[in-house]
Order: sequence, then C-alpha cells, then structure tokens
Amino acid sequence: MDYICTWFYADQKGEESKYAQTGEISSSQRHWDIYLRCVAVFYTISRHFNKLEKHILFTNVCTIPVIRNFDLMQLLNELQVEVVHVDFNRIPPKAYHLAWRNQFFEFSILEYVAENYNENDNFLLLDTDCVFVKPAKNIFDEAKANDGFLSYVIDYEAHSDINGLSRTQMKVLFEDLLNDSNISLPEYHGGEFFLSSVRNIKKIHSDFIALWPKLLEKNRNGQLKFTEEAHILSYLFYKNGFRGSGANQFIRRIWTNPVFYRNTDGKESELYIWHVPAEKRMGFKTLFKLLADNKFKLDHLSNDLVPLLTKKLGVSNLSKKEVVHYHLSTYIDTFKKRIRNNFHHATRK
Repeated sequence: MDYICTWFYADQKGEESKYAQTGEISSSQRHWDIYLRCVAVFYTISRHFNKLEKHILFTNVCTIPVIRNFDLMQLLNELQVEVVHVDFNRIPPKAYHLAWRNQFFEFSILEYVAENYNENDNFLLLDTDCVFVKPAKNIFDEAKANDGFLSYVIDYEAHSDINGLSRTQMKVLFEDLLNDSNISLPEYHGGEFFLSSVRNIKKIHSDFIALWPKLLEKNRNGQLKFTEEAHILSYLFYKNGFRGSGANQFIRRIWTNPVFYRNTDGKESELYIWHVPAEKRMGFKTLFKLLADNKFKLDHLSNDLVPLLTKKLGVSNLSKKEVVHYHLSTYIDTFKKRIRNNFHHATRK
C-alpha cells in the first residue's frame, strides 16, 4: 500500500522554540492555525490528484484544533484522511537548538510506522507547505524501482550554513560517528520529502535509536551535532548506502517572496510537488479561504486548479501589483509579529 502523509505538532506552553517563517509564539493558536490551514489545503489537493493512495495525518494532539470555528476534523473525515496520534518519544533538550525543536517528531513518526505497517508498504512524508500539481503514482513507481527509496538532494555550497551546519561540518561529523576519515563531502537531503518502504524505515529507525544518545552527549559537551532532522536523515541515508537525488525530478523547494528571495525558473510545471515554504502565511491562507468558500470541492476547478495554484502561491511571474502586495503584506506582518512578541515577553517577566 502507498501512503501519503504529513504531520502537525502542537507545541505546548513551556516547550516553545523559534519558527522564523511564522514569527508567532509556537504554542499559540495563531501559530497552529498557520500550519492547520496548510494541512487543510495539503489534503484537499492531494486527494484530488491521488484517489487510490491512503492518506494519514500524524499528530501529537488527541483532538484536532479548529481553525477559527472551522472544523478541520470533519474535512479530514470527508477526505478519508486517517488521523494517527503519535507521542514525541525523544524531545531534544531546550538548549539543543533554538529553532524547530518539533522537527525531531519525524523520528517518532518513523518509529510508529516501523512498528505498525507491512515491510512492503511505502510512505511518502511531506511538509505541510507542499502541494501536489500531478498525481503521485509515478513518484511511488520510481521509488519502488530504486529498492523502496527516494530522496530530494539540495546542492548547497560546501561551506554554506544549512540551519546551523554546513556540508563541510557534516563531513567532519560523519567521519567522527562512523570512525572513517575518508568520507567525501556528504549530500544534503531536504527534510520536506521522505519516501521509503517500511523495510528501509526499520533500518533508518534502528540506526536513529543508536545515534540519539550520541547526539545528546555531544550537546552536553558543546560539540558539533546535527541540529535538524534533515542533517540526521542525510547521515542515516549515507550510513545505509541510500544515495542519489531521484526525487529532484518531482519536487523542488520554491522560494516565492520577492522581499527576501525568489528562485522560480518557469519550469515548475514539470514538477509533481511544489514546496513553497514562504507561502505559509500568505498563499496558503488565501487558498484556504478560497477552498472554504467552495466547501473544499474541486470538481469545478479541475481544469483550472494548477493555474490557480500557480497564481495564489506566487509561482507565476509577478505583476508590479503583486510585488507591491508582497512587500506591504510582509512589512505589515513583521510589524504585527514584533508587537505581539514584545507583548508576550513583557507579560512573562
């Protein structure tokens, strides 16, 4: 069976960390709403393209929060999305890294999958800010032809900082952990895309269990360590001989906000999945409202869906008016976030 999945983790008060793209307190409803809107859009569009694949939402909450009076759980039921509760079994210490503590929740998901599914099942786990623009069947077929594995490789420069670690530093850490001084510059596998058979997931999870205490020890000693799930996955893939960039023909991390950085190239229509992280607050919010107004029915949009996604997610060429909109929205959001965060810190003193 082929599974399409994403996940939602709700930080609770006292366990917050930084999420630069939302700018909200991570235990707040505002922060949750940003990701929950993405969840609603993700599964609505995936189910439109992927009729036969099973869909799962992994989460740490027992009850899916509503989004400003919108019943997301009802939508998930209508879309036949199974909601699976997973405990966060290995939470990093607060001082481990300032940002994205909940990224390590992915390894609790992999543990659950390894223990509860058939070895020949295949799991595609994506970030919530991804959208399908074509059916996933060819992606799964490519993975099955590659011994049940597919990854997305981002070719960062050797010394570029990737969320606290460069590929050069990854090499040093790989050599230390594997006791091998002859490792070439490692590949960096983007964490937004994970596709593997359960057979391979069992290997990855087993190695993670052995790795985790070593990372905690390095953290205690102030030594070099992996700071995000993609660093760890890149290491575990290397250790198990999983190589290549087979998913690069299907997915790309597309930056759309001209205030910061755009890398659209006009070839996005060749892809199957768009990862648009800069659109969490803007494009996904607009799409959520549009879909809600249409009761999340896409039948009448079938021929226009991809052009609609192209427009609303900023993937198309931007008009001058759209560029101005990005600038105004970004600056207004930044101002509002600063006010809220200052108030939050003031009230905690």
